Amino acid sequence: MANVKKKQTREERLEKKRQTEKLRYQRIKKRSEKGQIKSINDMTEREQRAVRKIWREKTKKHRDRVKIQSTRNNPLTPPASDNEDQPPLPQNNIALAAKRRSEIQRKLRNQLIKKQKYEIKQLRQKVRDCQKKLRRIGKQKMTPNSKVADLLQNNSKENIEEVKKKLLFSEVIQNQLKENINLTTNDNEKKIFKKVLSGKVVKKYKVLNQINMKPIRQSSTANKSLLDMTRKTRNDKTNSKLEKKVAEFFEEDCNSRLCPEVQSFHFGGSRTQISLHTVVLYTKGETKCFATMSENLNHNVPVIWAHLKPVMKLLPSSVENVHFLSDGPVTQYRNKDMFFYLLCKLTETYPNIYDFTWNYHEAGHGKGAPDGIGGTCKRTADKIVALGTDIATIDDFATELNKSCPGIKIFVIPEEEIDFQKKIMEDNRPNIKPFTGTLKVHQVRGNYLRNTLYMKSLSCFCSNFCPHFHLGDIKYPQNKKNKLDVDAVYTDSEEDVQNKIVAQTSTHVINTIDNADTAMTVKNGDFVLVEYNINNKKYRYAGVCSSDFDEEEGEIRVTFLKISNEDATFFRINDNDVSDVKWEQILTILPVPNIRMKGNRVFYKFPKPVDVFEK
Repeated sequence: MANVKKKQTREERLEKKRQTEKLRYQRIKKRSEKGQIKSINDMTEREQRAVRKIWREKTKKHRDRVKIQSTRNNPLTPPASDNEDQPPLPQNNIALAAKRRSEIQRKLRNQLIKKQKYEIKQLRQKVRDCQKKLRRIGKQKMTPNSKVADLLQNNSKENIEEVKKKLLFSEVIQNQLKENINLTTNDNEKKIFKKVLSGKVVKKYKVLNQINMKPIRQSSTANKSLLDMTRKTRNDKTNSKLEKKVAEFFEEDCNSRLCPEVQSFHFGGSRTQISLHTVVLYTKGETKCFATMSENLNHNVPVIWAHLKPVMKLLPSSVENVHFLSDGPVTQYRNKDMFFYLLCKLTETYPNIYDFTWNYHEAGHGKGAPDGIGGTCKRTADKIVALGTDIATIDDFATELNKSCPGIKIFVIPEEEIDFQKKIMEDNRPNIKPFTGTLKVHQVRGNYLRNTLYMKSLSCFCSNFCPHFHLGDIKYPQNKKNKLDVDAVYTDSEEDVQNKIVAQTSTHVINTIDNADTAMTVKNGDFVLVEYNINNKKYRYAGVCSSDFDEEEGEIRVTFLKISNEDATFFRINDNDVSDVKWEQILTILPVPNIRMKGNRVFYKFPKPVDVFEK
């Protein structure tokens, strides 16, 4: 008796199906690992198009099957009323197959029509090309040989007369040419005569042999180039000899800027040299040229700042941003000493400067405007000496340049100033920090507020210290500032110097209000900086006065502003934050800001960052 299979339960069938699916997925995974199955991203464009075409066909078939099945499943129920629309009748498979065949045939016809149109277009283009070629052939110029052949082929009476005229014309011209060539008296006339009769056509048909005259040979470009090269070589040899003689002359007196002197002075060691440092200053609407000179021949950082100091003193008082542009030698401008001077000493010496950059040229990229100033000064000195004036000292040099070059401001740097800058450098030597990758730096950017130098591989002048081309930064300790003492009271008998307390904060210098009379000047519409002491911690807020000063209460109503950017220059007004402030809490009167609109919102832009410390 045969074994009867036990009927499986639903759970057993589901478990068997899950195991089968798991094995199938494992087989697919192994095939994909062996490269037998490719994903759509790993296929070539041709394979992707083929696979997607198969997908479209299968999807269309699936949709057709679902549509037919849904039509069959809808029961044909009678309408509930006469106005109700009849449901569509189901279509049979024969009609659907016929429709499908019709669509395929229409697609094939369209492809055939498209192919035929393309072939017709190509044939028409070939016809146009042949027509153009035929027109070009018809417009070709008749050569002398072709004209003679046409005349000889026609034996009519009129043609014979035409041939006689042509022959007569040629004989007359030939005899006249022989006569004229015998009348030439010199070589110049013969050369002109031959040049008139020379050319490609005459050379091609060799007709000048009949009058015993050779055509002039046209010189080629190669011969001209060879001749020019020969002349240039000869001139270069002459110039090199002259340069050698001039060099030998100056070697005998290489530092001479004097009229003829005794031999011991020319060839002795008593001649002194000077160091010349040139600067071009560009401001809005004006350009100034400077030349500073010193007997100190060093080019290190203290000497450079000693040369820059008189130039920087001439900066307008309103200047806040300074951009330096120079070449990048590591012994002069691109080193750790210069980085320290830029941040820690530049703002101490020139407190009005707020933001600055130092940009370095790429090595070997030509001269700049300051080099032209140096060349002008040297050529001027040579000209003065050539006219008989002696330049023996640095003071003589400066005096003569001031007379001859009024457009260049001349400064003489004393040795004491250089020693002073060297002493500053030595005193701050422990605070100087090196930067790894200095040779890659092409821009150094700093800000008086942050006490940080930002190194960049390329120059970038975006605002708010953008991260473009960033290599790293150097942070220096904050400078110690004088703290504000709001409890200090000065009597009327004290000096006028004490009428105002200067509070140097972490951002910029502000002028405080020191007595009640000054506080009375605060009026409606003024922008002020207010201080609050909360839990032994001082907070500072910017605000605008919304009323006049109340003398009885000693208060003024202030509507406070909310900071809107990291630089503390952009604020928006907070209409809900209004308070009465005592005059002792007002630290300073802020400058009038510019109004900026962003949509329907009003913002205030201050020219300098405001020293706020909000809670």
